[in-house]
Amino acid sequence: MKFLDAESALYAAMHPELAGWTREAYLMADIYDAARAVEWTVAAANSKRRPSKPKPYPRPKAKKKLKLGRGAVKLREFDSWWDGGVENGG
Repeated sequence: MKFLDAESALYAAMHPELAGWTREAYLMADIYDAARAVEWTVAAANSKRRPSKPKPYPRPKAKKKLKLGRGAVKLREFDSWWDGGVENGG
């Protein structure tokens, strides 16, 4: 399972938002963006008004990873949590 590619049914089931996007598809999107950037550069160099920048080819977005916590926990709060919610000495 570790070496399944993006075209496998299991990968598509586990990551439906990325299904169908192989390495080749990402490379084609990069080539498209590069060609549009060259086209924009030539147009900008040869026109009196600056054209608007091209938008990148839309790519699928992976779900954001869940981030837990917002920083360090105070030792007293940790000890209280570790002891099951009962503060020591009180």
